[in-house]
Amino acid sequence: MRPHPFESLALFMFQKTNTLMLRLLYCLLLLGLSMSMAHAAQDKRVALVIGNWEYAGNAGLKNPINDAKLVAASLRALQFTVTAPGSDDGVYRNLDQNALRKTFIDFGQAAKSADVVFVYYSGHGMRGPDGKNYLIPVKSNIEKDEYIRLYAVSLDELLNEMGTDKKQLRVVVLDACRNNPFGDKHKGEGTKGLARPPQLAGTLIAFATGEGQIALDGQDNNSPYAAALARHLTQPLDIKEMFDQVAEDVFNATKERQRPMKVDDVLGKHYLAGQPIQPVQIASLKPEPVSVTPQPSQNGGISLEDLAKEEATRQQWAQWQTRMKTDYDKTAAFAGSADLQVKAWDRFLTAWAQDNPMSREDETLRAQAKAARQSKEESVRQVASRQAQEPVAGLEGRFVLGNAGTIRDGKTGLEWSQSDNGSDINWNEATRYCDNKGGGWRLPSTSELQGIFDASLSIPCGMFTCRTSSEFGLTGHWFWTNERNGSSEAFLVSLIDVDRGAIHVKSRSNERALCVRRP
Repeated sequence: MRPHPFESLALFMFQKTNTLMLRLLYCLLLLGLSMSMAHAAQDKRVALVIGNWEYAGNAGLKNPINDAKLVAASLRALQFTVTAPGSDDGVYRNLDQNALRKTFIDFGQAAKSADVVFVYYSGHGMRGPDGKNYLIPVKSNIEKDEYIRLYAVSLDELLNEMGTDKKQLRVVVLDACRNNPFGDKHKGEGTKGLARPPQLAGTLIAFATGEGQIALDGQDNNSPYAAALARHLTQPLDIKEMFDQVAEDVFNATKERQRPMKVDDVLGKHYLAGQPIQPVQIASLKPEPVSVTPQPSQNGGISLEDLAKEEATRQQWAQWQTRMKTDYDKTAAFAGSADLQVKAWDRFLTAWAQDNPMSREDETLRAQAKAARQSKEESVRQVASRQAQEPVAGLEGRFVLGNAGTIRDGKTGLEWSQSDNGSDINWNEATRYCDNKGGGWRLPSTSELQGIFDASLSIPCGMFTCRTSSEFGLTGHWFWTNERNGSSEAFLVSLIDVDRGAIHVKSRSNERALCVRRP
């Protein structure tokens, strides 16, 4: 990135002019630049980021986890403290009602001492029969309007926990009301989107769409609203102007189908990414009178403190650029399958979205990363196209019941446990569960689990429908594999749609262990 244009102007004036007044103006310009960049780090900032997507039945969503990760990364770049237990990226995932309420209470305590408080929620939201807004936890069973207050969590509960400190700026973003989460069985007040809440002093509440409207989940990796929010968060804009820019981007990107809104009672201007540099008016400067014999300056000594600060800032950006290049080389050297390489490049681009004002190398690396990602994504599409054209052999008749609750795979020769462990289990517990069975039992690989998937079959698996042989007796649809993804995550496979994902090894929310061995 090039230096700020007014910084270049000041430097030119310093080099070409010997007058004391213009040299003083140069120093003031540099001081203003330093103060603008340092402003964002002076106040205490805390943020809560939640992504709920694993809803029952057809209510599941695709993008909330991607949206939450993107917004969390942008907030961390603005010096917000963004943390969640057991999560490296600071995102709370798939919270049920009790977990959502506990998270609000704990965050409310942390927010009391902060200067700026920011909350982002991505998932389902509904308007209750009482006209209030509710956030929908996972594992909810809302069959009619009267059940909304029973199974959901009111937005008022979050706002009450955040408090009313007049010296504090509070921002709540609801990227919700994406569709009717409970289908045709629920056609009451909750299908009409969220309601416009009353104003609260010092609080700005932003909605992904207008009152009573439905927000789009998006066809890409992120919803239109999350993509626009992450893009404008790091720009030097007043908070209200920033959300106006987000609304305009979403309105245009969705061809006027989605119009975000905000409700606020925030006085003055607030900048999350520092104030913009204002041009200096120099037209009123008058030339100094010329004397035949110049008079000596009466000043004694100079200060280089501003230049020392500038040098320190440049060194920090140089170190930042080195770290970016290291991560780029690491991502480029990743030797996983094409779909995993696409995810690796997504992580790199999210982590290093900030512009380096001292260099253009960051732009070059991002352009190369996007090109590499596009190439790998094309490979994934080609493989999927070939697989779609190949005939798929059915599973029925391939599996035979054995002794003591086992199933023999006539095609691969593998022997499967007929049933899973029966309850939520994390990766470490799942590994021990299979090992303790003895006799060579273990967790399956990704390809082994995907090999028992058949889209033409259906069996009940808890609240879901799995696509595999009726010989199995399953209580869930996500199953752990024996493959790790780095130091803190492991892969798992869904028998609903043969999707593969990776989550923290300590996660215990609807995952199961299904053991296999080779006799």
